[in-house]
Formats: sequence, C-alpha cells, structure tokens
Amino acid sequence: MIVKELLNEDAYSSNIINHIRDYDCFIFHFSGHGEFNSITPNLSYLIILDDDLNSKRLYGNEIPENINFTNPALVILNACETGTVAVSIGDEINGLCRGFIQAGSKGIISNSWSVFDSSSADLIKEFYKIFLKGNSISYSLKEARRHIRKKVRNSKHDWFGDLVLWGSYVYYGNPALRIQEIKSKSAQG
Repeated sequence: MIVKELLNEDAYSSNIINHIRDYDCFIFHFSGHGEFNSITPNLSYLIILDDDLNSKRLYGNEIPENINFTNPALVILNACETGTVAVSIGDEINGLCRGFIQAGSKGIISNSWSVFDSSSADLIKEFYKIFLKGNSISYSLKEARRHIRKKVRNSKHDWFGDLVLWGSYVYYGNPALRIQEIKSKSAQG
C-alpha cells in the first residue's frame, strides 16, 4: 500500500483534492482541527489551508462538491467534533460525515467531541496496526480503544477519566469492512 503524506505547506486544499482524485485512495486520513456547528450541522468544518497557505474552513456541505472518492475509501477524521451529528426528520445525519458519505466514502472514523493530540495519535496508531493485519474495522477500533483504556488505567493519570480519551471515536459504515475488501473493490473499478 502506498502512503502519500501531505504535511504542513503541502496540505493545502487543491493539493489534497488533486491527490484524492489522482491516486488510488483506499484510506483518506485527516489529522488537524474540526468543529461541529450545532445550529447548522452541514456547516461543520475542517480547518485546512487554502492555496495561499492561509487557514480555510472546508464545510461539510462543500465536501461532495470538491471531493469524489472514485475508489472505495475509508475516511479517518482524527480531529475534534468531526463525528458529532444532528439527526433530522427522516433520521438523516447532518454534519461532516454526511459530506464524506455523499462524496463516496464507504466508511468514516471520526470523533464525537474534542480530543487530545497524544491519546488520539496513540489510538489511531493502534487501530492501523490491527486493521492492516486484515481485521474488521469494528474489531480494530474496539481493540484500539481497549489499548488506550488499559494504558490510561495503568498510568498515574487515571484521575482524568479514560472515557474522554478513547470514547470519542465513532464509525459510520459497514462494521465488518476489512482492508482487503477496500483494496479489491478499488481494483475492480
């Protein structure tokens, strides 16, 4: 599997969109800042850079207009409040996740509330370690959560409450999905 990192000044909006469009994007991983808009959930956003390297908001309702996953993709939004949703009449979810679903994502891992950089990085590293061995998304996320819970409970900082560190992660999509299925469906076109 090829990994293409877009870091710092390379992580500007048109470069991100071009890489999603031009490469076989099995997994799209975003680490950064996000915010849920409780008044207008589809105006929840990720903070990215514009082409002049200034901060820019990528709103949930803009995602399907700007991003089209041509390959089955797992989206990981490792940022605050990216998985927070509002449910409207008809049980439709509204928020950032809806935009990624409309853009063609087959599954999304995101956060329901604010997260800490260190614990979120630890959890996602553990998730990848388990998921890339061929385990399902649901099993991999469950075991990554368990890893963080155990790590926190064994530390002297248990006073903070471990739920805050691991409980924020939610998944929208087929829980049985495995990396092999994502790659094989992508290869079929």
